[in-house]
Amino acid sequence: LFNLYFAPAAQTFTVVDTGETLKATTTASSLYATASTGLFTGYQALQFHFHAPSEHMINGKHYDLEMHFVHSITSDFYARGETTQALAVVGIFFEVDDNIESNMFIEAMNFANVDSDGESRTIDLNQVLLSQITTPIQYYTYQGSLTTPPCTEVVNWYVIATPLKIKKSQLTA
Repeated sequence: LFNLYFAPAAQTFTVVDTGETLKATTTASSLYATASTGLFTGYQALQFHFHAPSEHMINGKHYDLEMHFVHSITSDFYARGETTQALAVVGIFFEVDDNIESNMFIEAMNFANVDSDGESRTIDLNQVLLSQITTPIQYYTYQGSLTTPPCTEVVNWYVIATPLKIKKSQLTA
């Protein structure tokens, strides 16, 4: 079971260039999913950020961009004490294809104007992101770690198998 929900209206958040990635703090989504262990858990969004090229591979292939949508276990699921995986991260790949229209999510993010002080964005993630993800959502899941030091092993990973398309100019921005 994998249910990724976004708030039903536009959400306002700040995007910051950290020098290593572009990061947006938001509580605009919830995730309810079954881990590779079979345990069903609920999570609330904390933030999302990007890696270029992707950190994950499918069949030995890296993608041009990967977004990590980081979620924290909700208090009611945490209280059950059934898991040590306090985080869930949804990985979404992006692949360059200049034969498409601009990717509306990347366009709405308007990365070219983001700096270390941050820029405000108001975006309906259902319209510009979730609408692009093929349903039913096919994904890979495993228990793993954060991808930055200290690489704590507290993450249930859910990597969506089908990449979204972006233009080369969007990747560059």
